[in-house]
Amino acid sequence: IAPCPVPRTVLLTGAGGFLGGFLLEALTHRVDTVYCLLRCSDPEGGLAILAKQARAAGLAPRLDRVQVIPGDLAAPGLGLTDAVRRQLACDAEAILHCGAFVHHLHSYPEMKAANVDSTAALLELALTQRRKPFCFISTITVGTSIKGAASAAEQVLAEPPAIDNGYVLTKWVGEQLVAQCAARYGLPALIARPGNITGSSRTGYSNYANNHFWLFAKGCLQLGAYPDMPSPVEMTPVDALAQAIAALALAPRDGLMVANLSNPATLTQREFFQLLADSGC
Repeated sequence: IAPCPVPRTVLLTGAGGFLGGFLLEALTHRVDTVYCLLRCSDPEGGLAILAKQARAAGLAPRLDRVQVIPGDLAAPGLGLTDAVRRQLACDAEAILHCGAFVHHLHSYPEMKAANVDSTAALLELALTQRRKPFCFISTITVGTSIKGAASAAEQVLAEPPAIDNGYVLTKWVGEQLVAQCAARYGLPALIARPGNITGSSRTGYSNYANNHFWLFAKGCLQLGAYPDMPSPVEMTPVDALAQAIAALALAPRDGLMVANLSNPATLTQREFFQLLADSGC
């Protein structure tokens, strides 16, 4: 099967999120049209949301290339009408699924609709009319939480994560769905596994207010103590990650690729908190 041509029209989910905003900027400077599936009342209001977010993050997406599609990942059929679904099936040439319910305390059943059912619906869309290259944003934790794993293999793993984390479990199931479609239908697919996503290397803009990693660090600083954990501290700037994902997602391929996108340079917990102390935190 010949690789699909480079797409010029992309359907993006999650553009209203932290990584999604940077992906939107990267995509609008690479393709002609980006359809953004966004939870909003109407396209005009959705575009205003994206513009406000871009200003806050210091981003400059080509909003003239953006078409907002009101929808909801947690709703049946993505909250789309049959007419809109048919339009996307005809017009979209690739799908980049970044949207997700991100939380580390909720159960798998609570997160299934937004994270698993949405992936299944988007894969169905990717296989309607013609095959559309599909990029699924997973997490490096899917690869590192396997019992006895010393590192994350760049492959879809048959064994589920050995942790009781609803978010990670939904991402593992999502990877299984993508792999099945790639194998059964020849769908060109990319599973991108980011590690710990941190602020922009250009501006420092970050999602400090609701990011698990930074809230954990803040709590340790407030307590004046941190746990002596063996897990390394890894950080990948969001802008560098977005550029890498956009390039990989748009590259022609004829099969499934799994890409671990974490920073190879890490710190120990002691080194990290010592650096924070040295900087006056």
